[in-house]
Amino acid sequence: CISTITRRTSERSSSEVEHKHRTDQLLEQAAAETDRARRQAILDEVVVLNLPIAHSIAGRFRGRGCAVEDLEQTAAMALVRAVRDFDPSRGHQFLSYAVPCITGSVKKYFRDYAW
Repeated sequence: CISTITRRTSERSSSEVEHKHRTDQLLEQAAAETDRARRQAILDEVVVLNLPIAHSIAGRFRGRGCAVEDLEQTAAMALVRAVRDFDPSRGHQFLSYAVPCITGSVKKYFRDYAW
């Protein structure tokens, strides 16, 4: 039982590390890209890669007076803005920047439309 839990935790940690590495790699590529269309395609890939995180954040507010679809859309739009505005040269992790941006946008939407 303990080995199963350890294995699952290890698999999840490995997956999370790969996810962070791939996100960082794509953001570095986008920052160095001079072709606008190619840069946008790379940023779109970052959004798709991190969309489950945005939906997870939106899910924290489920059942509080707003449709989940609206919260997920708000979170997705905040993710798009975070990807567009993130500067990898500052030396921070993308999720350290994106999660507060997404959470703040969802809270603002919740405050504006659920009360």
